[in-house]
Amino acid sequence: MKPSLREESVPRTLESGSQAREYRLIESQLRRRGLWLALPEPLETQFCTSHDAMASAAYSSTIIWALGLFLMVGASVLFTVNTDQLGIWPATYSVFLIFILGGWLLSFSEQVRAQYQKYITALAGLCVFYAVLHPSLLTEGPLRTLIHQGTVFVVLLVYLGINLRFKFALLAGTVSGMLAYPVMWLFDLPMNWDMSIATFLGGSGLGALLRYRDERRTRKLFLQSRLLELDNERIQQLADELERLSFLDGLTGLANRRYFDRMFEKAWRTGIREMHPLSLVMLDVDFFKRYNDHYGHQNGDQCLQEIARAISFVTARPQDLAARYGGEEFVLLFPHTDNLAARHLTSRILEKVRAMEMAHAVSDCADYVTVSAGIATVMPSPDLGMDALLSAADRALYRAKEQGRDRWVSSETLL
Repeated sequence: MKPSLREESVPRTLESGSQAREYRLIESQLRRRGLWLALPEPLETQFCTSHDAMASAAYSSTIIWALGLFLMVGASVLFTVNTDQLGIWPATYSVFLIFILGGWLLSFSEQVRAQYQKYITALAGLCVFYAVLHPSLLTEGPLRTLIHQGTVFVVLLVYLGINLRFKFALLAGTVSGMLAYPVMWLFDLPMNWDMSIATFLGGSGLGALLRYRDERRTRKLFLQSRLLELDNERIQQLADELERLSFLDGLTGLANRRYFDRMFEKAWRTGIREMHPLSLVMLDVDFFKRYNDHYGHQNGDQCLQEIARAISFVTARPQDLAARYGGEEFVLLFPHTDNLAARHLTSRILEKVRAMEMAHAVSDCADYVTVSAGIATVMPSPDLGMDALLSAADRALYRAKEQGRDRWVSSETLL
């Protein structure tokens, strides 16, 4: 059974359901104290999805910054160190360019974009690992000192430049670099511990601290943004509800006259465009004034509600519309419906009303509440006014009453 307009007008608001739980959860997270970053589900998943999408979108520009940093450090070395002191540095330094080119190629992969944190963490980890190892490949001298200092730029770029979440940044920016020390020990490569602590470990500590602070701020902004989204969703829901209520008949839950007029015009224009029949039924409760006077207005209201329920049961298709036209009169709109189908639907409504067996002791046509109906069908045309269809259905209803009520009559003039 198609729900009435009243039933359709009640949205899920933030006072109940999953939105309410999410709202309260976000508020509790904004009030919390502590050092941890992780949010409870589903907020953590939402944050990660949102964060990674933005990180992936900004990744291409990050590659440009990385290339600029590569060129800047290389130029500073060339201007600072004599050419005869460079040794194999041009070859070893070019490895960073390979990492940058590899990162640029990865930016075109949809799979990488979908798993941004994992792939970029692996690439960044390799880069930091090599940055820590790189000075040990060079001979002692001012060049090695400069390369040690360049390690700071690499580490800070990983922590602050490629938008890795904190745990991934820690893995790429610190853990991967520390793996270089066992390799240097295993192959007996020279190592300047004082310089390494001052550069790699110092840069890692600073980068981790800044990354942690930035992610806490980012997570807070995400929660505040999500709260605003929920508020906007609620405002939209309330606006939609108010709009639906403005088209609702408060007693029966059917559409009101205003909404019918709006949809009637729309159905008429559609009928002209698509050249399909449009049927309209005017329906009236027989001897309803007597019913009201005899049983009282409260029972009269209940009678109209029961009839509206019977009408809603029959007008079940999405395009059908049932409305309270005024008092005890209803109107039914059936697009894409010829006269034969409209007669069948109207007969079902009359049968439904009879089957309710609502006592009507002062009716002249039956012992129970009955209805009369007038049916009219037309092929909408620019040369024919909408009022002609309404008038034809109204005249057919009048004839049904003249013929004894508790029946339908179909207009023949507009077929």
